[in-house]
Amino acid sequence: MARTNRKAFTLVEMLVVIVIISMLVALLVPAVISARERARRADCMNRMSQTGKAVLQYENAKGHFPGYVNQIGTDRFGTGSLASTNNLSWPVTVLENIGRADLWKVWRKKPTLSGTETRTTSANYTVVVPEFICPSDLEKRGKAGALSFVANCGITDKGDSRSYYPSEAYDQSATGLFFDHDNTNGYPGTTKVTIALDGINDGASQTLMLSENLDATSWSSDPTNNLGIDAVEQHHVGIVWWSTTNSSAPWVTSGMVPDEVTVNAEVAGSYAPRPSSNHPGGVNAVYADGHADFISDRIEYEVFRDQMISSQSDAKEMGLIP
Repeated sequence: MARTNRKAFTLVEMLVVIVIISMLVALLVPAVISARERARRADCMNRMSQTGKAVLQYENAKGHFPGYVNQIGTDRFGTGSLASTNNLSWPVTVLENIGRADLWKVWRKKPTLSGTETRTTSANYTVVVPEFICPSDLEKRGKAGALSFVANCGITDKGDSRSYYPSEAYDQSATGLFFDHDNTNGYPGTTKVTIALDGINDGASQTLMLSENLDATSWSSDPTNNLGIDAVEQHHVGIVWWSTTNSSAPWVTSGMVPDEVTVNAEVAGSYAPRPSSNHPGGVNAVYADGHADFISDRIEYEVFRDQMISSQSDAKEMGLIP
């Protein structure tokens, strides 16, 4: 009877196959991760572009960009509708323009109040709005009120997280696009600074409108501050730049500000309102003409700063830049 020869892999051959498969997996996994991040970055840019279009629709209807914080109507303490009150962030003002008329209607409803003007619930107007969240901003995905996209607030009008300086001193239309439009902050005579699209002297295509900021907080705000939601401030909903040229500015005289705060810089506190994201190499941004672009985190601070300024000639005349 003839013996049948059985063929089999040797141990060495098996090890070689395992090594080859491991190498292929090692090459494949980063490519898959990179492809997923590219998809998330593209989704982020699309969402931000839609938000940018909503802002431009607002500008077209109102004749100026919204403030980073707004007062609509005269109902100071919110006894009427939520929309007729103060301390409204810029995203609230464009809810209807991003296709969230349903949410805007909720904000316009009269809130439930007790006899002491205290809100009893926030669940009916603080919800998840995916249009304001970057898919790569993992900490904010699915979180009610979360905000990834922020506005160009121009030069900072804060000395630090505790000391607020009147916006009339530093809010000028030449320095940015979104300013303090809530004149109930306790500074009598504070004028509301506005800027329209045709008022951007340096060109809408060269002026930043929106960016990402990992340290942004919430688009939602509590007009009576009874829900534990802070008053809207620049570092909550925006990005800013600093002037070390103006030697009289409080952040300069106090020695608070470094020479530069770059894109994706590791900073905290007063320096948090800067472009930052989880995208490797930079951040998504939308310019005032509506076009979107990716800004490298290798960009020089002066170049990034100049893209936030709507009129460099005026900023120079004010002594804010060289």
